Amino acid sequence: MFTQALAREIGSRGITVNNVQPGPIDTELNPASGDWAVPQKAATALDRYGRVDEIAAMVAFVAGPESALFHSILKSMTAMVCVRLSSHAKSLK
Repeated sequence: MFTQALAREIGSRGITVNNVQPGPIDTELNPASGDWAVPQKAATALDRYGRVDEIAAMVAFVAGPESALFHSILKSMTAMVCVRLSSHAKSLK
């Protein structure tokens, strides 16, 4: 709801807002081979942990000019909101 509300609030100024929700990611603190891996993987659609590079690629896309059409989209893949100022963005004042 926050993403949609913020998108509506600032969208008219050429600013897009998207939300990336990656779910379990294989990191040192949350390894795919750890004690919690089985139930976490079972709760995902692909039955696997995500990789850091996969999330980085999604955020890079959402923050870039190629995603100008995407606005107030949840990328459900815990939560990071990406705000992108387009080249046509109006002043934030």
